[in-house]
Amino acid sequence: MNDSRLPQGFNLEHGAAEFAHWFAAVTLHRYADALVVPEAESLVAYVRSMRRLTADELSRFQSHIEAVIAQHGPICISKEVGMFEASQPIAS
Repeated sequence: MNDSRLPQGFNLEHGAAEFAHWFAAVTLHRYADALVVPEAESLVAYVRSMRRLTADELSRFQSHIEAVIAQHGPICISKEVGMFEASQPIAS
């Protein structure tokens, strides 16, 4: 569902308010999830695939990510995942 009235599209942050126009009961069920990146190359390959950084910038990015992982361990990237449960349709 993509609502062009919303500049950022449909998402978990405002979805309940959108559904509330049509349903009396709306519940958001969040799913706790994260992507764990244990080595720099996986993240560098992803960034490389977007083709937005020069070779020099990519090299500096890789060095930075390697340093972060060496100092703090794997990088944990949270993912916002959830599902709306809507019931009791409001009569129009």
